[in-house]
Amino acid sequence: MDSDHPSGESTVPEGVVGSLDACLEGRVLDGRYRIDYLLGTGGAGVVYRATDLNDDKPVALKILHEELRATGHTVSRFYREGKALAKLAHPHIVRVVGYGISDAIPYIAMEFLEGRTLEKMLEPAEPLDFDLSMTIARQMLQALAFAHRAKVVHRDLKPANIFLEQHEDNRCHIKLLDFGLAKFLAPDDHSAGHTLTRTGVIMGTPLYMAPEQAIGGKIDVRVDVYAAGSVIFEMLTGTPPFVVEEHHQLIKAHLLAPVPRLTEIGVGKAKDRGLEQLIEKAMAKEPAQRFSDAEEMLQALKRLGVRKGESRFRSVAMPRLFWSAGAVLALAALLYIGNEISRDRLAPKSDESSFVNRPPPRDLLHELGIPEQLASISQKIERNQIITNDDIKEVQSYASRNPRDARPFLLLAHGFANQRWRRDSISRYLRAYRIDQSCRGDPRMLSELLSYAAHHTYGEAACEAIREIYGNEARTAVERALTKAPKNSSYAKRLVQLIEHLRRDNDTNLEK
Repeated sequence: MDSDHPSGESTVPEGVVGSLDACLEGRVLDGRYRIDYLLGTGGAGVVYRATDLNDDKPVALKILHEELRATGHTVSRFYREGKALAKLAHPHIVRVVGYGISDAIPYIAMEFLEGRTLEKMLEPAEPLDFDLSMTIARQMLQALAFAHRAKVVHRDLKPANIFLEQHEDNRCHIKLLDFGLAKFLAPDDHSAGHTLTRTGVIMGTPLYMAPEQAIGGKIDVRVDVYAAGSVIFEMLTGTPPFVVEEHHQLIKAHLLAPVPRLTEIGVGKAKDRGLEQLIEKAMAKEPAQRFSDAEEMLQALKRLGVRKGESRFRSVAMPRLFWSAGAVLALAALLYIGNEISRDRLAPKSDESSFVNRPPPRDLLHELGIPEQLASISQKIERNQIITNDDIKEVQSYASRNPRDARPFLLLAHGFANQRWRRDSISRYLRAYRIDQSCRGDPRMLSELLSYAAHHTYGEAACEAIREIYGNEARTAVERALTKAPKNSSYAKRLVQLIEHLRRDNDTNLEK
Protein backbone atom coordinates (compact mmCIF):
# COMPACT_ATOMS: atom_id res chain seq x y z
CA MET A 1 0.00 0.00 0.00
CA ASP A 2 1.27 2.90 -0.98
CA SER A 3 2.04 3.32 1.08
CA ASP A 4 1.52 6.19 3.50
CA HIS A 5 -0.12 9.22 2.17
CA PRO A 6 0.11 12.15 4.59
CA SER A 7 -2.35 14.42 2.83
CA GLY A 8 -5.18 11.92 2.95
CA GLU A 9 -5.86 12.15 -0.78
CA SER A 10 -6.96 9.16 -2.79
CA THR A 11 -4.15 7.21 -4.39
CA VAL A 12 -6.36 5.22 -6.72
CA PRO A 13 -6.47 6.48 -10.31
CA GLU A 14 -9.73 7.35 -11.96
CA GLY A 15 -11.68 4.36 -13.16
CA VAL A 16 -10.05 1.80 -10.86
CA VAL A 17 -12.53 2.02 -8.03
CA GLY A 18 -16.17 2.25 -8.89
CA SER A 19 -17.37 4.18 -5.88
CA LEU A 20 -15.48 6.15 -3.28
CA ASP A 21 -18.59 6.20 -1.10
CA ALA A 22 -18.40 9.96 -0.66
CA CYS A 23 -22.07 9.82 0.34
CA LEU A 24 -21.05 8.07 3.57
CA GLU A 25 -19.60 11.26 5.00
CA GLY A 26 -21.80 12.45 7.84
CA ARG A 27 -23.42 9.05 8.40
CA VAL A 28 -23.25 7.29 11.76
CA LEU A 29 -22.54 3.55 11.85
CA ASP A 30 -24.00 1.48 14.66
CA GLY A 31 -25.05 4.69 16.39
CA ARG A 32 -21.40 5.21 17.37
CA TYR A 33 -19.01 6.11 14.55
CA ARG A 34 -19.72 9.36 12.72
CA ILE A 35 -17.89 9.39 9.37
CA ASP A 36 -16.10 12.74 9.00
CA TYR A 37 -14.06 12.64 5.79
CA LEU A 38 -12.17 10.36 3.44
CA LEU A 39 -8.54 9.64 4.31
CA GLY A 40 -7.53 7.24 1.58
CA THR A 41 -8.57 4.50 -0.80
CA GLY A 42 -7.04 1.25 -1.94
CA GLY A 43 -7.75 -1.78 -4.06
CA ALA A 44 -10.32 -3.30 -1.68
CA GLY A 45 -11.43 -0.62 0.70
CA VAL A 46 -11.67 2.96 1.85
CA VAL A 47 -10.62 4.49 5.15
CA TYR A 48 -12.28 7.47 6.75
CA ARG A 49 -11.46 9.69 9.65
CA ALA A 50 -14.41 9.18 11.97
CA THR A 51 -15.45 10.23 15.45
CA ASP A 52 -16.35 7.75 18.17
CA LEU A 53 -19.44 9.39 19.66
CA ASN A 54 -18.98 7.44 22.90
CA ASP A 55 -15.93 9.49 23.86
CA ASP A 56 -15.65 12.06 21.04
CA LYS A 57 -12.25 10.69 20.00
CA PRO A 58 -11.07 10.24 16.39
CA VAL A 59 -10.76 6.78 14.86
CA ALA A 60 -9.69 5.40 11.50
CA LEU A 61 -12.66 3.56 9.99
CA LYS A 62 -11.95 0.90 7.35
CA ILE A 63 -14.85 -0.01 5.04
CA LEU A 64 -15.04 -2.43 2.12
CA HIS A 65 -15.63 -0.97 -1.32
CA GLU A 66 -19.28 -0.96 -2.29
CA GLU A 67 -18.88 -3.56 -5.03
CA LEU A 68 -17.23 -5.99 -2.60
CA ARG A 69 -20.09 -5.66 -0.14
CA ALA A 70 -22.32 -7.47 -2.62
CA THR A 71 -20.28 -10.64 -2.06
CA GLY A 72 -21.54 -12.33 1.07
CA HIS A 73 -18.45 -14.52 1.43
CA THR A 74 -16.16 -11.50 1.34
CA VAL A 75 -18.24 -9.63 3.91
CA SER A 76 -18.21 -12.67 6.21
CA ARG A 77 -14.44 -12.96 6.01
CA PHE A 78 -14.04 -9.24 6.63
CA TYR A 79 -16.19 -9.52 9.74
CA ARG A 80 -14.32 -12.58 11.00
CA GLU A 81 -11.06 -10.74 10.44
CA GLY A 82 -12.20 -7.79 12.50
CA LYS A 83 -13.26 -10.12 15.28
CA ALA A 84 -9.93 -11.93 15.31
CA LEU A 85 -7.80 -8.80 15.09
CA ALA A 86 -9.71 -7.19 17.94
CA LYS A 87 -8.18 -9.87 20.18
CA LEU A 88 -4.63 -8.72 19.36
CA ALA A 89 -4.41 -6.29 22.26
CA HIS A 90 -0.74 -5.35 22.64
CA PRO A 91 1.06 -2.04 23.25
CA HIS A 92 2.89 -2.35 19.94
CA ILE A 93 -0.02 -3.42 17.72
CA VAL A 94 -2.56 -0.91 16.39
CA ARG A 95 -5.70 -1.29 18.43
CA VAL A 96 -9.01 -2.33 16.89
CA VAL A 97 -11.67 -0.48 18.89
CA GLY A 98 -14.71 -1.87 17.14
CA TYR A 99 -16.04 -3.82 14.18
CA GLY A 100 -19.38 -4.80 12.79
CA ILE A 101 -21.91 -4.51 9.99
CA SER A 102 -24.18 -1.47 10.03
CA ASP A 103 -26.83 -0.97 7.35
CA ALA A 104 -25.08 -3.65 5.25
CA ILE A 105 -21.78 -1.76 5.57
CA PRO A 106 -18.98 -3.86 7.14
CA TYR A 107 -16.40 -1.81 9.03
CA ILE A 108 -13.38 -2.04 11.32
CA ALA A 109 -12.60 0.92 13.60
CA MET A 110 -8.99 1.45 14.68
CA GLU A 111 -7.21 3.90 16.91
CA PHE A 112 -6.12 7.12 15.22
CA LEU A 113 -2.36 7.58 15.60
CA GLU A 114 0.01 10.54 15.57
CA GLY A 115 3.51 10.08 14.21
CA ARG A 116 5.09 8.68 11.07
CA THR A 117 5.99 5.36 9.49
CA LEU A 118 9.41 3.77 9.48
CA GLU A 119 9.23 3.93 5.69
CA LYS A 120 9.20 7.73 5.89
CA MET A 121 12.22 7.72 8.17
CA LEU A 122 14.12 5.49 5.76
CA GLU A 123 13.35 7.53 2.63
CA PRO A 124 16.74 9.29 2.62
CA ALA A 125 18.16 5.76 2.03
CA GLU A 126 20.58 6.23 4.90
CA PRO A 127 21.06 4.08 8.03
CA LEU A 128 19.04 4.99 11.11
CA ASP A 129 20.69 5.80 14.39
CA PHE A 130 21.90 2.48 15.79
CA ASP A 131 20.21 2.76 19.20
CA LEU A 132 16.93 3.81 17.62
CA SER A 133 17.16 0.85 15.21
CA MET A 134 17.63 -1.57 18.08
CA THR A 135 14.70 -0.07 20.01
CA ILE A 136 12.45 -0.42 16.97
CA ALA A 137 13.69 -3.98 16.39
CA ARG A 138 12.92 -5.04 19.97
CA GLN A 139 9.44 -3.52 19.97
CA MET A 140 8.69 -4.97 16.54
CA LEU A 141 9.69 -8.45 17.69
CA GLN A 142 7.70 -8.09 20.92
CA ALA A 143 4.58 -7.34 18.88
CA LEU A 144 5.23 -10.18 16.45
CA ALA A 145 5.93 -12.60 19.32
CA PHE A 146 2.52 -11.74 20.80
CA ALA A 147 0.81 -12.27 17.44
CA HIS A 148 2.64 -15.57 16.93
CA ARG A 149 1.52 -16.81 20.35
CA ALA A 150 -2.01 -16.03 19.21
CA LYS A 151 -1.35 -18.11 16.07
CA VAL A 152 -1.47 -15.06 13.78
CA VAL A 153 1.02 -14.50 10.95
CA HIS A 154 1.28 -10.89 9.76
CA ARG A 155 2.52 -11.79 6.24
CA ASP A 156 3.26 -8.19 5.17
CA LEU A 157 5.78 -6.85 7.66
CA LYS A 158 7.65 -3.90 6.12
CA PRO A 159 8.70 -0.34 7.08
CA ALA A 160 5.38 1.09 5.82
CA ASN A 161 3.57 -1.08 8.40
CA ILE A 162 5.75 -0.03 11.34
CA PHE A 163 4.46 3.20 12.83
CA LEU A 164 6.41 5.41 15.22
CA GLU A 165 4.07 7.23 17.54
CA GLN A 166 4.66 10.72 18.86
CA HIS A 167 4.66 10.71 22.65
CA GLU A 168 4.96 13.68 24.95
CA ASP A 169 8.27 12.42 26.38
CA ASN A 170 9.52 11.95 22.79
CA ARG A 171 10.40 8.31 23.38
CA CYS A 172 10.27 5.82 20.55
CA HIS A 173 7.08 3.76 20.63
CA ILE A 174 6.06 1.69 17.62
CA LYS A 175 2.82 0.13 16.47
CA LEU A 176 2.50 -2.63 13.90
CA LEU A 177 -0.12 -1.82 11.28
CA ASP A 178 -2.07 -3.64 8.61
CA PHE A 179 -2.89 -7.15 9.63
CA GLY A 180 -5.16 -7.16 6.57
CA LEU A 181 -3.11 -9.95 5.01
CA ALA A 182 -2.84 -11.86 8.29
CA LYS A 183 -3.22 -15.62 8.31
CA PHE A 184 -5.00 -17.08 11.30
CA LEU A 185 -3.67 -20.48 12.35
CA ALA A 186 -5.60 -21.05 15.58
CA PRO A 187 -8.36 -23.70 15.36
CA ASP A 188 -10.33 -22.31 18.30
CA ASP A 189 -12.90 -20.12 16.55
CA HIS A 190 -14.54 -19.27 13.25
CA SER A 191 -11.51 -17.28 12.12
CA ALA A 192 -9.43 -20.43 11.77
CA GLY A 193 -7.89 -20.76 8.36
CA HIS A 194 -9.62 -17.66 7.06
CA THR A 195 -8.31 -14.34 5.80
CA LEU A 196 -9.59 -11.73 3.42
CA THR A 197 -7.08 -13.15 0.93
CA ARG A 198 -7.08 -16.41 -0.98
CA THR A 199 -4.96 -19.44 -0.25
CA GLY A 200 -2.33 -20.11 -2.88
CA VAL A 201 -2.12 -16.47 -3.96
CA ILE A 202 1.16 -14.64 -3.39
CA MET A 203 0.54 -12.06 -0.66
CA GLY A 204 3.01 -9.58 0.76
CA THR A 205 5.59 -7.05 -0.41
CA PRO A 206 8.43 -8.49 -2.54
CA LEU A 207 11.27 -6.49 -0.95
CA TYR A 208 10.68 -8.27 2.38
CA MET A 209 9.11 -11.54 1.26
CA ALA A 210 10.34 -14.94 2.39
CA PRO A 211 11.23 -17.42 -0.39
CA GLU A 212 8.33 -19.79 0.32
CA GLN A 213 5.94 -16.85 0.38
CA ALA A 214 7.33 -15.51 -2.90
CA ILE A 215 6.44 -18.71 -4.73
CA GLY A 216 2.99 -19.08 -3.16
CA GLY A 217 3.99 -21.98 -0.92
CA LYS A 218 2.81 -22.97 2.52
CA ILE A 219 3.66 -20.37 5.14
CA ASP A 220 3.85 -20.05 8.91
CA VAL A 221 5.20 -17.57 11.47
CA ARG A 222 8.70 -17.89 10.02
CA VAL A 223 7.80 -15.65 7.05
CA ASP A 224 7.49 -12.85 9.62
CA VAL A 225 10.90 -13.78 11.03
CA TYR A 226 12.38 -13.44 7.54
CA ALA A 227 10.71 -10.06 7.00
CA ALA A 228 11.89 -8.87 10.43
CA GLY A 229 15.46 -9.70 9.45
CA SER A 230 15.00 -7.71 6.24
CA VAL A 231 13.64 -4.69 8.12
CA ILE A 232 16.49 -4.72 10.65
CA PHE A 233 18.99 -4.97 7.79
CA GLU A 234 17.45 -1.92 6.10
CA MET A 235 17.46 0.12 9.31
CA LEU A 236 21.17 -0.59 9.79
CA THR A 237 22.25 -0.05 6.18
CA GLY A 238 19.67 2.29 4.61
CA THR A 239 18.65 -0.19 1.89
CA PRO A 240 16.74 -3.49 1.77
CA PRO A 241 18.87 -6.65 1.53
CA PHE A 242 18.05 -7.19 -2.15
CA VAL A 243 17.55 -4.30 -4.56
CA VAL A 244 17.16 -5.29 -8.20
CA GLU A 245 15.32 -3.83 -11.17
CA GLU A 246 12.85 -6.53 -12.16
CA HIS A 247 10.26 -8.29 -10.02
CA HIS A 248 11.34 -11.76 -11.14
CA GLN A 249 14.96 -10.91 -10.33
CA LEU A 250 13.94 -9.83 -6.85
CA ILE A 251 12.11 -13.11 -6.26
CA LYS A 252 15.15 -14.99 -7.55
CA ALA A 253 17.39 -13.08 -5.12
CA HIS A 254 15.19 -14.08 -2.19
CA LEU A 255 15.31 -17.69 -3.36
CA LEU A 256 19.01 -17.98 -4.16
CA ALA A 257 21.20 -14.98 -3.31
CA PRO A 258 23.10 -14.80 -0.01
CA VAL A 259 22.25 -11.97 2.35
CA PRO A 260 24.81 -9.13 2.01
CA ARG A 261 27.28 -9.17 4.89
CA LEU A 262 26.57 -6.53 7.50
CA THR A 263 30.23 -6.48 8.56
CA GLU A 264 31.16 -5.38 5.04
CA ILE A 265 28.50 -2.75 4.28
CA GLY A 266 27.41 -1.63 7.75
CA VAL A 267 28.80 1.47 9.44
CA GLY A 268 29.73 2.16 13.06
CA LYS A 269 28.05 -0.12 15.61
CA ALA A 270 26.21 -1.89 12.80
CA LYS A 271 29.44 -3.61 11.69
CA ASP A 272 28.75 -6.30 14.26
CA ARG A 273 29.29 -9.98 13.61
CA GLY A 274 26.61 -10.95 16.11
CA LEU A 275 23.97 -8.84 14.37
CA GLU A 276 25.15 -10.18 11.03
CA GLN A 277 24.62 -13.75 12.23
CA LEU A 278 21.20 -12.86 13.65
CA ILE A 279 20.05 -11.42 10.32
CA GLU A 280 21.51 -14.35 8.37
CA LYS A 281 19.64 -16.83 10.57
CA ALA A 282 16.40 -14.86 10.34
CA MET A 283 16.72 -14.71 6.54
CA ALA A 284 17.79 -18.31 5.94
CA LYS A 285 16.38 -19.68 2.70
CA GLU A 286 14.98 -22.77 4.43
CA PRO A 287 12.35 -22.01 7.10
CA ALA A 288 13.72 -24.80 9.31
CA GLN A 289 17.04 -22.94 9.56
CA ARG A 290 15.44 -19.71 10.84
CA PHE A 291 14.36 -18.77 14.33
CA SER A 292 11.24 -20.76 15.11
CA ASP A 293 9.25 -17.59 15.83
CA ALA A 294 9.63 -13.94 16.78
CA GLU A 295 10.08 -14.75 20.48
CA GLU A 296 13.18 -16.84 19.78
CA MET A 297 14.56 -14.07 17.56
CA LEU A 298 13.83 -11.46 20.26
CA GLN A 299 15.73 -13.46 22.87
CA ALA A 300 18.66 -13.85 20.47
CA LEU A 301 18.72 -10.08 19.96
CA LYS A 302 18.71 -9.50 23.71
CA ARG A 303 21.64 -11.88 24.16
CA LEU A 304 23.72 -9.72 21.84
CA GLY A 305 23.88 -7.13 24.59
CA VAL A 306 22.76 -4.18 22.49
CA ARG A 307 21.57 -1.11 24.34
CA LYS A 308 18.45 -1.84 26.38
CA GLY A 309 17.38 1.73 27.13
CA GLU A 310 14.55 3.31 25.19
CA SER A 311 15.90 5.46 22.38
CA ARG A 312 14.55 8.99 22.11
CA PHE A 313 13.72 10.69 18.84
CA ARG A 314 15.73 13.78 19.66
CA SER A 315 18.93 11.75 19.91
CA VAL A 316 18.75 11.17 16.16
CA ALA A 317 17.77 14.67 15.08
CA MET A 318 14.27 13.56 14.15
CA PRO A 319 11.89 16.44 13.42
CA ARG A 320 9.72 17.33 16.39
CA LEU A 321 6.81 18.12 14.11
CA PHE A 322 5.07 14.99 12.86
CA TRP A 323 2.38 14.41 10.31
CA SER A 324 -1.07 13.78 11.63
CA ALA A 325 -1.13 10.15 10.79
CA GLY A 326 -4.73 9.23 10.12
CA ALA A 327 -4.06 8.92 6.43
CA VAL A 328 -0.77 7.13 6.97
CA LEU A 329 -2.49 4.61 9.19
CA ALA A 330 -5.43 4.53 6.84
CA LEU A 331 -3.53 3.49 3.77
CA ALA A 332 -1.44 1.02 5.70
CA ALA A 333 -4.66 -0.51 7.02
CA LEU A 334 -6.15 -1.03 3.58
CA LEU A 335 -6.10 -4.48 2.07
CA TYR A 336 -3.72 -3.20 -0.54
CA ILE A 337 -0.49 -4.95 -1.45
CA GLY A 338 2.77 -3.16 -2.04
CA ASN A 339 4.43 -0.04 -0.75
CA GLU A 340 5.68 1.32 -4.03
CA ILE A 341 3.94 3.46 -6.63
CA SER A 342 3.08 0.80 -9.17
CA ARG A 343 3.96 0.91 -12.82
CA ASP A 344 0.28 0.69 -13.72
CA ARG A 345 -0.62 3.69 -11.59
CA LEU A 346 2.07 5.96 -12.96
CA ALA A 347 2.42 4.62 -16.47
CA PRO A 348 2.13 7.11 -19.31
CA LYS A 349 -1.34 7.59 -20.71
CA SER A 350 -2.12 5.31 -23.57
CA ASP A 351 -2.99 8.27 -25.77
CA GLU A 352 0.53 9.19 -26.83
CA SER A 353 -0.86 11.85 -29.14
CA SER A 354 -1.31 13.99 -26.02
CA PHE A 355 2.21 15.32 -26.70
CA VAL A 356 1.02 16.85 -29.94
CA ASN A 357 -0.15 20.47 -29.77
CA ARG A 358 0.07 20.64 -26.00
CA PRO A 359 0.71 24.10 -24.49
CA PRO A 360 4.30 25.33 -24.10
CA PRO A 361 5.93 24.94 -20.69
CA ARG A 362 5.39 27.73 -18.15
CA ASP A 363 6.62 28.54 -14.66
CA LEU A 364 3.11 28.86 -13.21
CA LEU A 365 4.13 29.82 -9.67
CA HIS A 366 6.25 32.68 -11.05
CA GLU A 367 4.00 33.84 -13.90
CA LEU A 368 0.66 33.60 -12.10
CA GLY A 369 1.95 34.21 -8.60
CA ILE A 370 1.06 32.42 -5.38
CA PRO A 371 -2.64 32.40 -4.41
CA GLU A 372 -3.17 34.56 -1.33
CA GLN A 373 -4.61 31.64 0.62
CA LEU A 374 -1.41 29.66 0.05
CA ALA A 375 1.11 32.47 0.59
CA SER A 376 2.16 31.47 4.11
CA ILE A 377 2.56 27.84 3.08
CA SER A 378 4.63 28.87 0.07
CA GLN A 379 6.91 30.87 2.37
CA LYS A 380 7.41 27.83 4.62
CA ILE A 381 8.35 25.75 1.60
CA GLU A 382 10.80 28.38 0.37
CA ARG A 383 12.43 28.37 3.80
CA ASN A 384 12.60 24.57 3.74
CA GLN A 385 10.35 24.33 6.80
CA ILE A 386 8.18 21.29 7.49
CA ILE A 387 4.60 21.65 6.29
CA THR A 388 1.98 20.40 8.72
CA ASN A 389 -1.19 18.44 8.20
CA ASP A 390 -3.13 21.68 8.65
CA ASP A 391 -1.07 23.19 5.84
CA ILE A 392 -1.95 20.28 3.60
CA LYS A 393 -5.64 20.59 4.41
CA GLU A 394 -5.45 24.29 3.52
CA VAL A 395 -3.91 23.42 0.15
CA GLN A 396 -6.53 20.72 -0.43
CA SER A 397 -9.28 23.17 0.41
CA TYR A 398 -7.98 25.62 -2.18
CA ALA A 399 -7.56 22.83 -4.75
CA SER A 400 -11.12 21.58 -4.27
CA ARG A 401 -12.47 25.08 -4.94
CA ASN A 402 -10.13 25.61 -7.90
CA PRO A 403 -9.99 22.21 -9.64
CA ARG A 404 -8.31 23.59 -12.79
CA ASP A 405 -5.42 25.24 -10.95
CA ALA A 406 -2.22 23.16 -10.87
CA ARG A 407 -0.39 25.47 -8.47
CA PRO A 408 -1.49 23.86 -5.18
CA PHE A 409 -0.12 20.51 -6.32
CA LEU A 410 3.15 22.11 -7.43
CA LEU A 411 3.52 23.61 -3.96
CA LEU A 412 2.85 20.26 -2.31
CA ALA A 413 5.35 18.57 -4.62
CA HIS A 414 8.00 21.10 -3.58
CA GLY A 415 7.15 20.74 0.11
CA PHE A 416 7.34 16.96 -0.02
CA ALA A 417 10.58 17.16 -1.98
CA ASN A 418 12.12 19.32 0.76
CA GLN A 419 11.31 16.59 3.25
CA ARG A 420 12.56 13.82 0.93
CA TRP A 421 9.11 12.29 0.64
CA ARG A 422 9.73 11.23 -2.90
CA ARG A 423 6.62 9.17 -3.54
CA ASP A 424 4.30 11.97 -2.47
CA SER A 425 6.28 14.51 -4.47
CA ILE A 426 6.07 12.39 -7.63
CA SER A 427 2.32 11.93 -7.31
CA ARG A 428 1.74 15.69 -6.86
CA TYR A 429 3.81 16.55 -9.91
CA LEU A 430 1.67 14.13 -11.89
CA ARG A 431 -1.53 15.62 -10.49
CA ALA A 432 -0.36 19.11 -11.45
CA TYR A 433 0.53 18.00 -14.98
CA ARG A 434 -2.79 16.25 -15.53
CA ILE A 435 -4.54 19.49 -14.61
CA ASP A 436 -2.33 21.82 -16.66
CA GLN A 437 0.27 20.40 -19.02
CA SER A 438 2.11 23.71 -19.19
CA CYS A 439 3.21 23.29 -15.56
CA ARG A 440 6.10 21.13 -16.77
CA GLY A 441 7.97 24.44 -17.03
CA ASP A 442 8.27 24.44 -13.24
CA PRO A 443 12.01 24.98 -12.57
CA ARG A 444 12.22 22.28 -9.90
CA MET A 445 10.15 19.52 -11.45
CA LEU A 446 12.49 17.81 -13.90
CA SER A 447 15.62 18.09 -11.79
CA GLU A 448 13.84 16.59 -8.79
CA LEU A 449 12.31 13.75 -10.80
CA LEU A 450 15.76 12.95 -12.15
CA SER A 451 17.17 12.88 -8.64
CA TYR A 452 14.38 10.53 -7.56
CA ALA A 453 15.30 8.26 -10.46
CA ALA A 454 18.40 7.26 -8.51
CA HIS A 455 16.33 5.94 -5.58
CA HIS A 456 16.16 2.17 -5.19
CA THR A 457 12.44 2.17 -4.37
CA TYR A 458 11.00 5.13 -6.27
CA GLY A 459 13.38 5.31 -9.23
CA GLU A 460 11.12 3.47 -11.63
CA ALA A 461 8.10 5.60 -10.66
CA ALA A 462 10.15 8.76 -11.21
CA CYS A 463 11.20 7.62 -14.69
CA GLU A 464 7.60 6.82 -15.62
CA ALA A 465 6.58 10.29 -14.42
CA ILE A 466 9.29 11.90 -16.58
CA ARG A 467 8.08 9.88 -19.52
CA GLU A 468 4.47 10.97 -19.06
CA ILE A 469 5.13 14.62 -18.25
CA TYR A 470 8.00 15.50 -20.57
CA GLY A 471 8.32 12.88 -23.24
CA ASN A 472 11.22 13.61 -25.57
CA GLU A 473 11.58 17.12 -24.12
CA ALA A 474 13.48 15.53 -21.24
CA ARG A 475 15.86 13.51 -23.37
CA THR A 476 18.78 15.94 -23.27
CA ALA A 477 18.53 16.32 -19.50
CA VAL A 478 18.30 12.55 -19.03
CA GLU A 479 21.34 11.99 -21.25
CA ARG A 480 23.24 14.60 -19.24
CA ALA A 481 22.29 12.82 -16.01
CA LEU A 482 23.46 9.52 -17.49
CA THR A 483 26.97 10.91 -18.02
CA LYS A 484 27.16 11.62 -14.28
CA ALA A 485 25.60 8.38 -13.07
CA PRO A 486 27.93 5.68 -11.68
CA LYS A 487 28.80 3.25 -14.45
CA ASN A 488 26.81 -0.01 -14.44
CA SER A 489 24.71 1.20 -11.49
CA SER A 490 20.98 0.54 -11.30
CA TYR A 491 20.52 4.29 -11.73
CA ALA A 492 22.47 4.28 -14.99
CA LYS A 493 20.57 1.25 -16.29
CA ARG A 494 17.29 2.93 -15.41
CA LEU A 495 18.27 6.08 -17.31
CA VAL A 496 19.35 4.08 -20.37
CA GLN A 497 15.97 2.37 -20.40
CA LEU A 498 14.21 5.71 -20.01
CA ILE A 499 16.11 7.21 -22.95
CA GLU A 500 15.08 4.27 -25.10
CA HIS A 501 11.43 4.71 -24.08
CA LEU A 502 11.58 8.44 -24.86
CA ARG A 503 13.07 7.71 -28.29
CA ARG A 504 10.41 5.14 -29.12
CA ASP A 505 7.59 7.35 -27.89
CA ASN A 506 8.89 10.21 -30.01
CA ASP A 507 9.17 8.03 -33.11
CA THR A 508 5.59 6.88 -32.57
CA ASN A 509 4.37 10.46 -32.29
CA LEU A 510 6.23 11.47 -35.45
CA GLU A 511 4.63 8.62 -37.35
CA LYS A 512 1.21 9.83 -36.26
